[in-house]
Amino acid sequence: MAGLARGRRRPDERQDRALLRRRLGDGPAVDPQEDGDAEVAGVLRPLGQARRGAPGPDGRGAVRLGQRGHPAAAGDRGPRRQPAGADLAVRLHRARRPVDPLPGAARRRRLHRAPAVTTVPIDPSDSADLRRAVLRNGRDHPPLGDRADAHYVGVHEQDRLVATGNIGPEPPGWRIRGMAVDPAHRGRGLGTQVLTALLAYADDHGGGIVWCHARTGARSLYERAGFVAVGEEWADPDLGPHLRMERPERAREG
Repeated sequence: MAGLARGRRRPDERQDRALLRRRLGDGPAVDPQEDGDAEVAGVLRPLGQARRGAPGPDGRGAVRLGQRGHPAAAGDRGPRRQPAGADLAVRLHRARRPVDPLPGAARRRRLHRAPAVTTVPIDPSDSADLRRAVLRNGRDHPPLGDRADAHYVGVHEQDRLVATGNIGPEPPGWRIRGMAVDPAHRGRGLGTQVLTALLAYADDHGGGIVWCHARTGARSLYERAGFVAVGEEWADPDLGPHLRMERPERAREG
């Protein structure tokens, strides 16, 4: 009864704070008698009915209860469930990783990209078989239209030509023709590599408008290089749908 009397002399709110301090380990321990007083009905309200907004170990007003329905004493918390933030360091690492700017398909292509290759000048006859297979479906008609004044380039891999193209003077500027990439090597940027080399050749030899009759499927390749569509699309009976595209004349530096 002494404990009950002493417990009744202390206000409920003070007992709340004392037990919370014991639970959190940041205050003086409560003696066993006072701990027993907390079990007396009417001395301390059940912790499940604690004051709204009372501080808790998780900072959100919730108090974890011990075995007897009261805050567990510091150092005697028993088995604890793995906190949801246990892998916080891993999640922060993933969140802070540099984001790959490439879309998924392009990122997968980059992971499987072969070693870098270079674009080199070639003879027209060196690219005839590749152009015939890609642009003419293996046929000899219509003629490939080789030009003596054109500049031919190619990309080789293991001594095999896998991409080619050529450029030559033709009004109103320079005309690109014979762009072909081996189907087994597409998706690796070889067409862009060839086109870049051809445009650099034109710029180094006076510059001006660069144009071509592009297959509609290759339109995005030229648009990325600064070309724009001119006129309407048309269908060649032997070569399929095409579109005229031009890169405007660029101002010379200096």
